[in-house]
Amino acid sequence: MLVQIAEERGVREGLLRGDQLKGSKLQVYHVQEGTRQGGQIQRKYDCELLELPKEGETNAAFYRARAETIWRKVTGVQGEGTSAGSGSTTLPDLQPKRQPTTETQINLGCRVLDPKKSYNFVELCGGCLSGTTAALEVGLKIGKLTLVEPDPKARMAAAATLSRLQAQFPGQFAQNAVEEWDTALGSTMADAGGRLYDFTMKYGAPDFIVAWWPCQGLSKAGLQKGLQDSRTRLIYDVAGFIRRCQEMAGEDTVFYLLENVAVGGCAKRQIQNALQEIQNLVGVQWETDAVRFGSFAHRYRSYWFNFIPVEWMGALETATPRIQRRVQDVLQPIHTVPICGKTDLFPYGVNVAGRPRQALPTFYATLDTYSLRTAANGGNGEGLVLNGLTGLLEPTWASERELAMGFHIHDTASPGLTDSDRCAIIGNAMDRYALRWMFSLAMVATELFCDDFKTK
Repeated sequence: MLVQIAEERGVREGLLRGDQLKGSKLQVYHVQEGTRQGGQIQRKYDCELLELPKEGETNAAFYRARAETIWRKVTGVQGEGTSAGSGSTTLPDLQPKRQPTTETQINLGCRVLDPKKSYNFVELCGGCLSGTTAALEVGLKIGKLTLVEPDPKARMAAAATLSRLQAQFPGQFAQNAVEEWDTALGSTMADAGGRLYDFTMKYGAPDFIVAWWPCQGLSKAGLQKGLQDSRTRLIYDVAGFIRRCQEMAGEDTVFYLLENVAVGGCAKRQIQNALQEIQNLVGVQWETDAVRFGSFAHRYRSYWFNFIPVEWMGALETATPRIQRRVQDVLQPIHTVPICGKTDLFPYGVNVAGRPRQALPTFYATLDTYSLRTAANGGNGEGLVLNGLTGLLEPTWASERELAMGFHIHDTASPGLTDSDRCAIIGNAMDRYALRWMFSLAMVATELFCDDFKTK
């Protein structure tokens, strides 16, 4: 049974115009104890407003201010120029840098991210350029960009995103920034290592690498063969590529951000063996759910990076205020999200049975998933929304998924791409809410704790 909630439509309409980060306030509803009248439970909804960037305020300024508040809360630092060690009671000591022992084992240790520098980005399996977009949105500068993406449809979506980025960030992202639309990984992922070696010989070593690699060997949505899955074994080539770039450009000048599905809690021996091998290659992961940072869709992922110490992430995440969302605010007016039928069992549960849904289930590249099938078809239907015209439950549209994961509306729209194509691209993308949070924290950390980074 659907519960109708009186609401302001202005916020949602603003989101659909694509200005979700300008001069808006997000409606958030809390369910309080209800009273029973005539056999019906009458629920009372209290509304509070979460501030978003004000008109004229840049995204970079907004995220920087929020990140600085988090850092100061964790460390007790009151002014700039104070090291983490002098005011911190909650941040653990950093571990010494690890020296690699194999050609695919990367050099670990945190680097200083300079907001004033212009970086040469490479996105491996970059899809619709989530890493590049998030970096620009928090104020980083990009001198050159190379997309390495075997999927032609994803490259079409990236081309559409690129046009918007060049227009939106002319001072950070030059018109001639794009080096090449490269298909170095090939359509079958075969011989990826050799192709990436040729890539570095042709273009030189980048100084910022953002990479995702196929997760079928790790994900519970796949067969979970671990690194025996040829697609997931691409991590060897990704790690080898980073290692070669470190050797060519210098270990202290190459940044990286890697993402894949989180499997730390999986007890299967093949998965645990695979995770141990991945940690041997690229270090210990940080696992989190994007809803923790404002996303409207669960996305429980592992991240590997070297611009914030992984040892500090737990304290930083705890200090981040919980951002409550309501899925209805990113849906088209024709769609209504049913009230939650059950309480979340995710590590970061935000949905409560009987209350408005705050987060959708994880988006995948396919539309035939457990959450998108009704009970009669062997699913739970938690990801379905009600179409007001047909009266039927159906999956969310691509434009709604874009907004849910922090994209601009129609970011993945391109002539020749269907809505299903765009949903598949989004299902393989990184959540931009999480990426903006990490990048903004790194930029503020450079200013506050630069000396600590340099000595580790």
